[in-house]
Amino acid sequence: MVSPEYPPYMVEGGLGTHVSELAQGLARAGCEVTVLAPTVGESVTHRHGRIVVQLISLAGVAGNPSVEKFIGEITNYASAFGRRMLSEGGARADIIHCHDWTSISAACELGRVLELPVVGTVHLLQHPLFAWWGVAAKPEIVKQERALCREADALITVSHSMSRVISDTYQIPAERLHVVHNGLDVGQFLNLNLSREQIAELRTGLQTSPDEKIVLFAGRLTPQKGLDALLESAARVVAVNPKVRYVVVGGNGYFDPRLSPQQAQAQILQSLQAEYPQHARLWDKIKIMGMIPRAQVAMLYRAADLAVVPSVYEPFGYAAVEAMAAGLPVVATDAGGLSEIVLDGETGLLVPVHTDGRGLRAVDVEKLAAAQLTILEDDARAARFGEAGRRRVAETFSPERMIQSTLQVYGQVIAKFDAARCALHA
Repeated sequence: MVSPEYPPYMVEGGLGTHVSELAQGLARAGCEVTVLAPTVGESVTHRHGRIVVQLISLAGVAGNPSVEKFIGEITNYASAFGRRMLSEGGARADIIHCHDWTSISAACELGRVLELPVVGTVHLLQHPLFAWWGVAAKPEIVKQERALCREADALITVSHSMSRVISDTYQIPAERLHVVHNGLDVGQFLNLNLSREQIAELRTGLQTSPDEKIVLFAGRLTPQKGLDALLESAARVVAVNPKVRYVVVGGNGYFDPRLSPQQAQAQILQSLQAEYPQHARLWDKIKIMGMIPRAQVAMLYRAADLAVVPSVYEPFGYAAVEAMAAGLPVVATDAGGLSEIVLDGETGLLVPVHTDGRGLRAVDVEKLAAAQLTILEDDARAARFGEAGRRRVAETFSPERMIQSTLQVYGQVIAKFDAARCALHA
């Protein structure tokens, strides 16, 4: 596997979580998995049972490297790694699996060296998605995305919505495109048993009073994630019900080990205050947590009353799955994979995303606020949604389902590749 991130060595969001869950699940199924992933430190090898993680140092392109240098560094390493595998002999790989645009060049080079098929997972496309929330896609990245979609022997994507986006954008034949919903090991969300005293202590640490409701947002602080809509809706909710506090988990980039948690939180708050001066009265109702480990996020879900996922578009939506696993009702947008995760009126409420005359998409803030108030003011409904969400996650988004579906794709691709090779040499 070739991936742009692998926790805990480097992680920004859902992609790293997915690759880790996939590698662990494949190992449980009896596969030997080698993961190539970049690191800001030195190149080093870690073994975890059947999983070998080979970290690729990016020290040679330190600073702010161009896409070409970044891709070149990883591709050169992959090529050398492949030649070393051949020279050392031993067990031969069966397939190469890469994730998003950063790794397609390296995966294809590795496939050339080892004479193996390449499967690519498309987690997100800058083109056309970035245009939907008003951000210009980088041409050099779009070039790599096009290569991923057209050069991989087969594609996996994380929702039926993303499958349609890929097909419409690059005219990919149906037989090359497979939908495999992300599976998530939600044990730490499902099985976290906290006493009332522990929850009360958590809530105190969030600077809440006993009669306040907590709304939790977890995600990168980017336009895609609907931060504008979150703040606009929060202002409306608090105006109606002052006994609501918002907790914001996430950052706008990779975790910076040089900053203490308090420094990171202060930095994020200052950045948000500068970007959204119109919400000056709102900041005493918001607790900024920054980027924190998933175990801590799980604890926050147990202390919260509602999760909000206001993304303009979401290829999948880990934040919704994690919240549902923790028994929280969810308010989310009816956008992309979220509509395949959250059942409207059963595990939460979905709100629309509108498109204006310029093609920009925006969350319906009025309905986003109304949906939050509807759940916050009805404890019985919130409890029903929470229990239904737990059941749905256990039934639909287990790692085992993801692993079996992925192995089926591997089997089809390997069989087709071997048949083509045999025909070529016949």
